[in-house]
Amino acid sequence: STVVPGDFEKSELIMRLHLPPTDEDHMPPESKKPLSDSEIQILERWIALGASDTIKLDQLPSNEPLVALVNDMRTPDPMEQWANLPFVADSTLENLSSDYLTIKRVAGNSNALSINMYMPPKYDPQIILDLKRISPNIVELDLSGLPIGEKEMGLIALCNNLDWLEIDQTPITDSEMGQLKGLPKLRLLKVYETGIGDEGLAVLQNLTNLKKLYLWRTAVTQNGLEGLKAKKPALLVDNGVDPKLQVFFEPKDSTVAK
Repeated sequence: STVVPGDFEKSELIMRLHLPPTDEDHMPPESKKPLSDSEIQILERWIALGASDTIKLDQLPSNEPLVALVNDMRTPDPMEQWANLPFVADSTLENLSSDYLTIKRVAGNSNALSINMYMPPKYDPQIILDLKRISPNIVELDLSGLPIGEKEMGLIALCNNLDWLEIDQTPITDSEMGQLKGLPKLRLLKVYETGIGDEGLAVLQNLTNLKKLYLWRTAVTQNGLEGLKAKKPALLVDNGVDPKLQVFFEPKDSTVAK
């Protein structure tokens, strides 16, 4: 069936949305603009709630994930919130970049920066620490798989406009996680395959803008997850159960059909 109310996993619509773009059954057709991850998540959640054509957000509990997903879609274009970032010259970015550190403007002449570092033959934390001069401009940072520690996490703490952070597959532990508590704009965080536990997870309770958390193969316990869920019921947590379909921990009072 195209849509199976209460079960998005069995709904043909969702299965076709997740097909590779090159598949002739992929939705939408190649000539149409593909749906974003957020739009697909909204459809999945809508189907899980029964696929009602009369559902209204103001009728749902405030901690219902669908409310958070829709409100997130309604937020202003990120480019607007980054319009007043400090100016950063192309020459500065060229000087800081290397074969192992890529710095890109998120769009056009924007001063908002996206940074990705790859593992060099000989790791030197100074490559990351040198980013201090542009820390207010960093809105996306990917340090996945690097042997980062307290010094690098200290640099991350200076990136107060950070929206997207990937520090998965790194040796960070609870002691370093405390550096994240001063990142009010952090929206997405990947910390899977790290040494963090319940203490480090608790740091995230006060990150008011955090919307998505990728978390598996850590020392976090079920009790720790339940504690975070109680504080942030609208947070979407991917615990690695089924990454393709984005299985999230739901509020206890959820009406989702299992």
